[in-house]
Amino acid sequence: MRLGIGQGTIFNAWHPDAKDLYDVTNSLEKVSSTLSDPSVRLHEIEVSLFSAFRPMLAERAVLDKVENQMNRKTYYAETKFDGERSQIHKRGNVYKYFSRNGFDFTDNFGGDPNSGIFTPYLHGLFKSFVQEVIIDGEVICWSKTHRTIISKGEHMDVKNLRDDGDYQVCLCAFDIIYLNGEVLTNLPLSERCAKLESVVTPLEGRVHISTKTEVHSKEDVIKILNEAIDNREEGVVLKDPDSVYRPASRKGGWIKVKPEYVDSLVPELDLLIIGGYYGKGRRQGVLSHFLLAVAVPADEEGGKPKEFHSLCRIGSGYTVTELSDLVDKLMPHTSTQKPASVIVSKEKPDIWINPMKSCVVQVRAAEVVKSALYQTGVTLRFPRVEKIRSDKSWYDILTTVELTELEKEAKGKLTTKHYIDESDEQPAKKRSPVKLYQPSLPLHFRPADLTQLVKKDDLFAALELCVLGGNETQTKHDVEKSIAEYGGSLTQHPRNKTYCIITDTKTLRVKNYIKSHNVVRPSWISTCISNNRLVPWTPLDVISLLEDRKEEMKLHFDKFGDSFTEPVTDSMLKHIMKNMKKETWGKLSSEEMRELDEELCEPGDIRGLFRLVTAYFCNGNEDDLAILTFRLHGGSVSKNHHPQVTHVITLDENECCIQPSKLAGQHLVTSHWICSCITKGKLLEERHFMPQKQINFKRL
Repeated sequence: MRLGIGQGTIFNAWHPDAKDLYDVTNSLEKVSSTLSDPSVRLHEIEVSLFSAFRPMLAERAVLDKVENQMNRKTYYAETKFDGERSQIHKRGNVYKYFSRNGFDFTDNFGGDPNSGIFTPYLHGLFKSFVQEVIIDGEVICWSKTHRTIISKGEHMDVKNLRDDGDYQVCLCAFDIIYLNGEVLTNLPLSERCAKLESVVTPLEGRVHISTKTEVHSKEDVIKILNEAIDNREEGVVLKDPDSVYRPASRKGGWIKVKPEYVDSLVPELDLLIIGGYYGKGRRQGVLSHFLLAVAVPADEEGGKPKEFHSLCRIGSGYTVTELSDLVDKLMPHTSTQKPASVIVSKEKPDIWINPMKSCVVQVRAAEVVKSALYQTGVTLRFPRVEKIRSDKSWYDILTTVELTELEKEAKGKLTTKHYIDESDEQPAKKRSPVKLYQPSLPLHFRPADLTQLVKKDDLFAALELCVLGGNETQTKHDVEKSIAEYGGSLTQHPRNKTYCIITDTKTLRVKNYIKSHNVVRPSWISTCISNNRLVPWTPLDVISLLEDRKEEMKLHFDKFGDSFTEPVTDSMLKHIMKNMKKETWGKLSSEEMRELDEELCEPGDIRGLFRLVTAYFCNGNEDDLAILTFRLHGGSVSKNHHPQVTHVITLDENECCIQPSKLAGQHLVTSHWICSCITKGKLLEERHFMPQKQINFKRL
């Protein structure tokens, strides 16, 4: 029922403290029973054991104003973990687990030390004096193999992990709310943290207590944020040591700093709208969300893409006016039929949009995560529209290759640059101010550290090479070190004298150099080293060649990449087969298939026995044994009864769904005809296999 009245209005009408109590209990029943008299005020909000409450929240940081948000005092800085905010309640051997929204997931984690996937490990880590406790923390996913925290992403639900795989549940505790009958919410954070460390013993991979670093200034915050970026962490939470615990409050002295809050740290992705979703409520019947896609690069250089793969669904970042204008542009090009150029997976829109008539949107997101919902196999986490790019053409968008490169470069995190505080000016010795810059290049773009390298050989001594990327087995730095070990010179920017560019993917930067440089895969470096000589390039080694090198390559290889002089290897054969264009063949008729059977099969071969038979099966399913056997021996199965059907086959001798008057010369037989024909190795006369009993003819 829609009343058009806000939640706060209803709470205030009931009792002045109703909203506050609901925030800590998450129970309307408790609000109504506890606060029945509006004249009686609830002076102290109590947190009670085994009742879910809404946890304390953090306000969003503005880096330029963070010192004011910190009230210019010392704060604790903690890692913001990418998990599920949870509260753990314990009384003796009884446990309860609640999510931030009050969802009870005790059944999976375990209500006692002998059940569930987590309580048996947690129970023994509490000190003996702890009888009753409520802990606030983050339930995270831990990899036993890599001994590290795993980002939950979209494909990982830490509340439903199995206990027999590589991933296990780990608790990162950062606050204590209740201990042995005493509510601790009015104690300052510094005292609560001291109590937390005294009640539980940390154990790697099972229970961690959040580490705290003191920060005093904006510079300290920037430094710790950049460390979080390098470690691919979700962000940082700043906490006032004197803050009390205020359930559901965002103004209680906690501040969250995440890289995606800073626009300059997150790359802008140009994506194409390929579908739309109708809204609900006041947006009912109007497109309000959109399905976005990336382009599959065209086969020919400079060509326009012919295929688009779904990537994510988006519904935020634009104003009502922008949405209205966008819908007006898209509606004339919508259809209920999916365009042939659009490839999707499980996620499908309400309505499709012709890619060549669609619009490009500029999107920012936190990271790339695995997802089976979209054709790319990944999706964007927390995407938002930054701008509707009316100046961009439908083909000028992110490609599948570039998306893969983004995912590889920082293991999914889209934030890799350091934050540079350009507003912070320090006076130089003279009067002119000088800005202090921190390194802004991500680690995977910087040159390798070669200071401790030992030279092994002069194999590449005559060559200057530019490494722009690695491959699945070697990073950019690994390739650079290999080249330097064997005497090669390195440059970070291709020049006229640069022999070639080394990379395994055709990124935007690489595309800019294709017209002026040869582009070769890192595998060529490994091949040269293993053969102890400069091996001539093969089609398997190259991504792009200049015209003179292309002509030279044609003297030694055919158009598919097969060498005229060298035996083909397994990897080269796969490359050749991949390069061969698939020929499109029309569907062969039954007569043509029969002719092929006679030409290719030995006499007596029954695999094409029913090649000229088209059967309609009464009351049959596709996985019935008789139907599968019939198809295995060349028969065609029709889903409908029509004049081209030659046989009507009943699986039940007592029933037939075709009236005799509609058979029109078609044979009516039981499924025994199929088995008998196979046994004899020939088509038998149908009259011997007509149903013998009285048949109940049913309507279709």
